[in-house]
Amino acid sequence: MEEKAQKQIIEYFTFFDEYYGIVKTSLRDCQRYAVTINKLIARCKNVREACLTDTPLGAYPFIQSKISDKLYNLIAQEVQKIKVHLYNLEELFEKLNIKYKVFREDCDEIDLKGQTPLVRGSSVQPPLKELIEFAEDCLNFACQVYTQIEVTLNTLFLTQEEISLDNLKIGPHWQQPSEAQKNIMKKQKEALENKQKEEKNMIIRFRRKVEEKISSFIKENTKPYLQFEPMDQMYRSIIRDVAEAAGVQVFSFGQEGIDRYSVVYTKEKGPSEDELEVRRAGGLWNDEKAAEMSKRRLEIEKQTALETEEEKNRKRKRGKEELSGTFYKQKYAHLIGEDAAIEAAQKTNMNKSYGEVPSENKKDLRSIEQTMADIKAKKMKKTSELETNDQV
Repeated sequence: MEEKAQKQIIEYFTFFDEYYGIVKTSLRDCQRYAVTINKLIARCKNVREACLTDTPLGAYPFIQSKISDKLYNLIAQEVQKIKVHLYNLEELFEKLNIKYKVFREDCDEIDLKGQTPLVRGSSVQPPLKELIEFAEDCLNFACQVYTQIEVTLNTLFLTQEEISLDNLKIGPHWQQPSEAQKNIMKKQKEALENKQKEEKNMIIRFRRKVEEKISSFIKENTKPYLQFEPMDQMYRSIIRDVAEAAGVQVFSFGQEGIDRYSVVYTKEKGPSEDELEVRRAGGLWNDEKAAEMSKRRLEIEKQTALETEEEKNRKRKRGKEELSGTFYKQKYAHLIGEDAAIEAAQKTNMNKSYGEVPSENKKDLRSIEQTMADIKAKKMKKTSELETNDQV
């Protein structure tokens, strides 16, 4: 469990690091858009307050409204750019929130009073309790950034009839939010916390339900598999955790985000090759499909055997039967000949005579002991002769 929690910690903070980089870029762009909007607002104000009487432009009665329309369109374009950043941050915030929930779920199952390296921390990683607090602060930061941009957009009224220059005023820098904005952020944070609690309770109920289903599946042992409905990756990971703890195996099939589902099998009765092929292709597996695939496999095997036999007969007729390493006599006939085999082997017999001397007289009839004794005596005799010669 701690290994999985460590993996979730790395994934969460790695994703937050990427999110933080995108947030900095988005805020910098939004600041630039805000400066542009303020300049356009000032131009709108100048155009509306300008007096064109007794000027060459006075001959064009609707020129002020047309210029204002153009400026409104430019303001709307800048606001749309801010909305694009807001939508992107919203999507990233949802992903960060999901990773945070998975991270907290794994950490909740670990005893924070333990003395494991993950709980105590190390020289390169703070204790688990501090990591949890920091992860929550990161999530709050992401929520505040999103809320601040959203509140800023809500203050923009870009229709010609309702435009308010005071409301449109945006500071060139992102200052501390006002009291109204703080209240909105507080409410959104509370709503987010309530939603997280509700989702956590829902996950706990889901885990219990999965545990009951898998336990019943193992005890009854009447079904070949236990199939779950298509669901998100987070819920499938819960199924996998429960299955691993129960000692059964899990396979997932289908397309991610569309119809991916999990199927539980016992260790003794896993899925067959036919079942894996059908499920991976997006098909449904049942008794009818199993019979169909079995029949199809038998037909393929028969067809393969028939084709193999026909190929052998065809080669045999042409006198070019395929040779393997087993038929070495035929394979190496050009080297060892056709008679090189056990049938061609002959017993080696000694010649009956060597010239005028019979072969029997040339056989050494001594025993091994006698032969060794003779060799030893011969060596001793030779040694004594050498010593005598040295004395002389």
